[in-house]
Parts: sequence; C-alpha cells; structure tokens
Amino acid sequence: MTAAATIVSPTELEEIAGLEIAPLGIAVGEPVADRRRSERQEKPTTAWLSAAATARQGNGNQVKVRDLSLHGVGLISDRPMQRHDTHWLVIADQSLRLSTRLRIVSSRQREDGEWDVGGEFF
Repeated sequence: MTAAATIVSPTELEEIAGLEIAPLGIAVGEPVADRRRSERQEKPTTAWLSAAATARQGNGNQVKVRDLSLHGVGLISDRPMQRHDTHWLVIADQSLRLSTRLRIVSSRQREDGEWDVGGEFF
C-alpha cells in the first residue's frame, strides 16, 4: 500500500506547518545543505566585476567580496546579476591578487536593498 502525495501551496504550507515562506518558496529557518566543494573563508575586500560577457555595453562595477573558496566567491552587489552570466572578477588588495572568470550561480536581494551574489570560478 502506498500513500498518496498531496501538493500544497506555500500559503497552505505556512498554515499547516507554521513556517514562514521566503519569496523563492524556501522555508525560512530551515537548514539548507551546503553544496560547496571547498571550504570558504571570510575575505572582506572590494573587487571589480566586468559587465556580463553577453552584454553589448558596460564597464563593469565595483562589488564587495564577502567570502572566497578555491571554487567560488560570495559577493555583495548594488545590482542584481543574471544566473549563468559570465564575468571577469579582479581582486587586487595588499594580501591578494586574483583575476579570473566567474559564472553567476545565485543572486538574491537582501533586506538592505543590495544583492547577495554567488559565483563559481571556471
């Protein structure tokens, strides 16, 4: 005997489970599995991010680096980024020099109006 699956809307889920649902349909406060392939380290600094490779115009912009790993970076940007877009990232501070290609894997708006952006190096 198998149980039938019931599909519920986010509103119904909030009522049934008492969970608050974020705009992307993810329950707030629920643990999220860490999918990173390497350990990330906090590295607050600034960086330059080019315009997307597919953009016909644009000079890029300055972003804040939140954390780094061997495979990617967490950024804070004043504008949203398109998932799968590719960019050049340049970090040049006293302790780190990095110039690499970056693919955007996530872009989520923060409460302060800026954007948390996740990228993977390739």
